[in-house]
Amino acid sequence: MVFNATPLPPRVADALVLAAIALLVFLVSFTFANVGLGGGGLYVPILLLLWTDVRDRPDAEDFIVPVSLALATATAISSTLNHWRKGFVDVKIGRSLVAGAVVGAVLGTTVTLDLLVAATFKVFFATVLFLLACLLLYDWARGRKVEADDASKMTRRRLAASSAATLASGFFSGSAGVGGGVFNVPIIGYGLGRNTRTAVGTSSLIIIPTAVVGFLIFLARKGVPAEFSLALGSAHFRAGQLVEAEVEYLEALKVNPKYGEVHNNLAVICMLSGRLDEAEAHVKAAEKAGLRVNSEFKAALRRRREQK
Repeated sequence: MVFNATPLPPRVADALVLAAIALLVFLVSFTFANVGLGGGGLYVPILLLLWTDVRDRPDAEDFIVPVSLALATATAISSTLNHWRKGFVDVKIGRSLVAGAVVGAVLGTTVTLDLLVAATFKVFFATVLFLLACLLLYDWARGRKVEADDASKMTRRRLAASSAATLASGFFSGSAGVGGGVFNVPIIGYGLGRNTRTAVGTSSLIIIPTAVVGFLIFLARKGVPAEFSLALGSAHFRAGQLVEAEVEYLEALKVNPKYGEVHNNLAVICMLSGRLDEAEAHVKAAEKAGLRVNSEFKAALRRRREQK
């Protein structure tokens, strides 16, 4: 009897939900790249609501925040390049403010990794969104769009105060996965008297190292996501490289010991290599994790055990 021995591909969501996530991410990045924001204020809710394989995990924030930071980095790079070509990036200001933002990112990632769990993260992020909304409404109510630089505001005192203020943008970037532009743009525009377009372009420049530092801290603390190792292992399996596939699957289990798809795939490899007891153990682990293991595969494994 033939059974499906091919390991399951990494399952993020069904095709329609995945397409919806991709479309929403594109629309957010396209829009936010023009206003100096990283987009995390929307990336995180999109992932929390639609990424079904992650949202219910107790450590969901440890996966969603770095993904959001990676997307924010890409958005900020695109925005910076576009504004740079038109002369709307002030490198001097960016260099002066980035230190505070990076320090804030280190503090923010530490808070999320060490203090928050999925439930408290959602409350924390909702509070951040509320604060961001208040800031945006305040900015809209003022109706101020600066078309020319105000050189009188470029003082050492204001520059030092602005650098300290970017600590907040970095903190929220590292802790909540947002870019921090909603803080950066007013700081650069109102605090340092730069025109709106320069404030937007320079904010994007600051977001890049801030988001990268936050992402790298998550990666260093939490390791490579299990989903990445699962995908790599499945690629090795399809190429007939069972030893390499098993190595990657075991790496995935180090990150998430209850990953049902990984246990399923290891069961297949163990059976094919004659390690029937290990295969049975992985089948039980996969089912305990909530995965429905192929009935034909279980029957084939049972027959091999009987024939041994």
